[in-house]
Amino acid sequence: MEINTDLQWEVGSEPQIRTPPLGRCIYCGSGSYEPIGDARLADEHIVPYALNGRYVLAEASCHRCEGITNKFENAILRGGFHGMRVFLNLKSRKKSHPSELPLFDVNGVKGNKVMVNIQDYPCTVLFPGLRTPAILELPEETSPNSSGVFLPLNYNSERLHSLGIYKFGTNAFDLYSFARMLAKIGFCLAVDRYGLNSFHPWILPFIMNDKGAGIYQLVGAAPYSEDKSGETHDLMLKLIQLNGKQLIAAQIRLFSDLDTPWYYVIIGEPLVYR
Repeated sequence: MEINTDLQWEVGSEPQIRTPPLGRCIYCGSGSYEPIGDARLADEHIVPYALNGRYVLAEASCHRCEGITNKFENAILRGGFHGMRVFLNLKSRKKSHPSELPLFDVNGVKGNKVMVNIQDYPCTVLFPGLRTPAILELPEETSPNSSGVFLPLNYNSERLHSLGIYKFGTNAFDLYSFARMLAKIGFCLAVDRYGLNSFHPWILPFIMNDKGAGIYQLVGAAPYSEDKSGETHDLMLKLIQLNGKQLIAAQIRLFSDLDTPWYYVIIGEPLVYR
């Protein structure tokens, strides 16, 4: 087994702010938003809009595929990342964020839900640890496994105690949906950089279909890097060599100023080697 992940980042791999209209769904190839008709396709944010993503693939998703990607993204955006989005006042398609958020099973009482003002809400966020994508087959001792990062953005136990809150639960973190979201970000980066029909998208079935743990063949931890783009999210594409094959990989770091982990998405194989 031979692997070389030390090749240079591609020149010009930063995404376009907004691409020209792609005119067909990047996921299924449909030229129409609706199953029947010729309504304009929906725009697709590379990183979700609700995470302050600013790069857009114009007219790039049909209604059916938009529903699939929205479902797993919302499991994160309205789940494990919800408190962070509200506390940091990230973008929202609603007019404003809620002024309070719920805590669950407060003080160990099952079903006891208490609404807490966002200024007092114990806002924490998890960026999970993952193993290296299994396809890379790195020995465990050299694998850049991520231990994950748990960030207490706003946590004041004394204030919570003054409200009579001593134990509580918050929104659950859906690890599988997070992996699918990373996969979608990486795939969209490759579409932006290379265009459709220029690579074989190994990752696409894991985005569009519920294939369970198989996604971790292609999604996982990346080596830590000091590289920063100056953007909210660090998004880079890389060509790697694996057993004589050239593969496209995305290296993704969400909210890099929070010193979060790097993640790999192995996207697929270019149809023309470079």
